[in-house]
Formats: sequence, structure tokens, C-alpha cells
Amino acid sequence: MSLLATTDDCLLALLRPRLTAAAWAALEGARRAARVGEEPRGVAHCFAALDRQVGHGSLPATTPPLAGGTDSIPVAGWSLATAARASLLLAVARGPGRGLEAAVALYDRGEIGERIACLRALPLLEANDTGLVAIADGCRSNVLPLFDAATVNPYASRWLDDDAFAHAVLKRATLGLPLASVVRLDERGTPELARMLRSLIREREISARPWPAEAAAVAARLEAKG
Repeated sequence: MSLLATTDDCLLALLRPRLTAAAWAALEGARRAARVGEEPRGVAHCFAALDRQVGHGSLPATTPPLAGGTDSIPVAGWSLATAARASLLLAVARGPGRGLEAAVALYDRGEIGERIACLRALPLLEANDTGLVAIADGCRSNVLPLFDAATVNPYASRWLDDDAFAHAVLKRATLGLPLASVVRLDERGTPELARMLRSLIREREISARPWPAEAAAVAARLEAKG
């Protein structure tokens, strides 16, 4: 069994006991349509409807990560809608369609919840850098949940170039978001990122504004590498 199929089956196993019979039937129907190559507009309709169909629960905080192409994928705390939508994209990838291309297309036309689900799903589908266009858009966003989904993302850590990765981390620090959850931070971080973080700290100290406590520790680790 392929890694993609194994990951898909694991995600379905997490969803099944948490969905009502009606919600499970709706997800199965959407996945069948995706697997047989239903036209994109139909898949988009199913993708959007899953939010309403599966309800407002979430995966438990104790949920173990799923296997991805290059990194484990944290799914703890994902909303059921996000997990169901990721499952639909995995069904596309296992059928005649291409998962990454479908994720980007759905991202482009989706509302915030749909876009977050697309970003969360990218590392589960990972094969190449096709999804970077969605990651780049998410990194530019000032909608915190969307920005968070783009930057605490193994796909972003795998495919962003050094400059884009550094600016994503710096923006997280500027917004006061945790840095520890950034995948491969110590591996991908450079002395230039350390310099950027030190500059942010100095700027905040001069203006007597709070600065992220993690930033100094991350900068020190990256400086020690160089």
C-alpha cells in the first residue's frame, strides 16, 4: 500500500467514530465522486458543503501525527471539517485527479475555512512544489488562522526558499505567534534569520514594546550554527 493510501486510511479511521451516520454518508459520497473524476465544479461543491455536513467538532489534542511525504503531519485539534476536506483531497489524489492541483484550485475559489483546509492538506499530498502558490498567498495574509495554517506547515518548510521561509518566521514573531511549532526551524533557519530576529528584538526594546521571548532563543541557536 502506498504512503498516500495509508495516510488516507488513517485519516478516515480518525474521522469515522466522530461523525454521525449522515455526516459519514456525505463524506463517503463526496469521496466517491472525487475518486471517479467528477468535474471540478462538483468536487468544489462537495468540498464547501462538508463544513455544514460534518458539524463543529475537532480531533482530540492527543491525536498522533499522520505520516507525510517528508515529515509527520500534526493533526491534533483540526476541525472535523478540515479533516474531512483533507480526506476529500486525498481521495482526489488516489483517483484520476491530482491532489495538489485540486487543492490549489479549491484554495483560489474558497472561503477562509476552505482555504485553511487546503493548506493543512498540502503536506499529506506532497509530491512537488505545485502548492507553493497557495502557501505564498497564506503567508501574505493578515487573517491569523490562515497565516498560521500556511506557516506551521511541513509543506511550507519543505518547499519555501530560504528568504521566504525567513520572512514567514519573522512575521510570526512580529505577530506574537509561537515559533516552536514551525517545522524544521533549526534546520532551515539561517544566520540572516537570526539577524532579522535580533533586529526585531532591538526595535521592540527601543520602543518599549513587548517582544516574543522565543525570538532570542531561536536567534541564539541559529547564530551558533553559523
